[in-house]
Amino acid sequence: TKAWLRVNIVQIVERHPSNSCDLNACEKVWAYLKEKVSAFGVSTAESLKKRIIEEFNAIPQALIDKWAASYWTKVAECKEAKGDWVGFKGLRKPH
Repeated sequence: TKAWLRVNIVQIVERHPSNSCDLNACEKVWAYLKEKVSAFGVSTAESLKKRIIEEFNAIPQALIDKWAASYWTKVAECKEAKGDWVGFKGLRKPH
C-alpha cells in the first residue's frame, strides 16, 4: 500500500498511472521502431515482421543506455507535472 511505501522510503509518483507510457521504456522502443520501419516500403505482413526484427536487433546499445539513464529524469518530470502526461519524442499524448 501507499502507506507502507512511504514508511519504507519508496518514492511514489502521485496521480500517475503505473502503466503510464511516460514511464514505460517499451514505448520508447516502439516509437523508435515505428520511425525506422516506416522509412521502408513494406508491403506484406511477413516483410513488416522481418523489418521490425532487423531494426530491433540494430538498436545501438548506447541508445538503450540513454533510455535507461533517462528514467529518473522522467519520474521527476512526472512528479513536477503532478501526474499529468509529459511524453517524449515520437509518442503522442494518449486520449
